[in-house]
Amino acid sequence: YTQDFNGSVTFQSGTVQLANMFTSTYNFNGPITFNAGSLIAGSVSANINITGSGAISGTISFSAPLGLNSLTMNRAGQNLAIGTNLTLTGNPALTLNNGNVVMAGGTTLWVNNNALGAVVGGSANSFVSLSPLTSTFRRDIQAGAATWNFPVGDVAVYRPLAFIAPRGNSSVSVQQGNAAGGTAN
Repeated sequence: YTQDFNGSVTFQSGTVQLANMFTSTYNFNGPITFNAGSLIAGSVSANINITGSGAISGTISFSAPLGLNSLTMNRAGQNLAIGTNLTLTGNPALTLNNGNVVMAGGTTLWVNNNALGAVVGGSANSFVSLSPLTSTFRRDIQAGAATWNFPVGDVAVYRPLAFIAPRGNSSVSVQQGNAAGGTAN
């Protein structure tokens, strides 16, 4: 099932339930507004793709405990603000081509899939922006001779991190430091 939203979309207060009985893809190709009080009830079989053009305003929130299969950010110059914890389980789970995914303070974006290709992309034009010392990017990794990328930074600066050839399977969490507060980046 695929649903294309090619015009402006506004999420009012209330909950939008994503289909969870079968794989579903939601393509947002135009301007998006998330009003206060709007929630998305995720689904481990749902894919959200932010593509096209237009402003993104407000903060998207997900109701627990379900996450998404995948999230793709491909909208140049825009930020998708996420105000709650979000777990992604697909392969790929997170694709970053253009625009940033901005995590609110106290939240975690967890890529709960230890496949090397679970995170795709990441650059100065597209990364996970973490609130200093409060939000977290968590990624499952596995042992082997691979390089595991963590495409993170803050709103203004891309500060990627990589783990090379880890010795065992693990779940690694990364937080952004704050040089102004005396903490190393």
